[in-house]
Amino acid sequence: GMSVIAAARSADDLASLAEAYPGRIAAVPCDMEDQAAVEGLVATAVATYGDLHVVVNNAGIAPAADFTKQPVAEIQRVFAVNVILGIPLYYQLVHALGG
Repeated sequence: GMSVIAAARSADDLASLAEAYPGRIAAVPCDMEDQAAVEGLVATAVATYGDLHVVVNNAGIAPAADFTKQPVAEIQRVFAVNVILGIPLYYQLVHALGG
């Protein structure tokens, strides 16, 4: 089994997850729209567990309303959170792995 850094916006959900798997899951509140927090995830993983082998980025948002009725700014936010804002995480991962 792997040890896990679980990151999410909800600190409460993370706390219950970490309590359910003590010593296996470290909870780190993180919003993908907070670039400093995203960039710190890899450093937190390395500081907590010594190294890093896998990253799973499952962050994403989806407005509940009809796509065709969304303001362009909301579509841009969805694209940013779902695609662009994870890129700093991947940069940090490559550096942590020696690339």
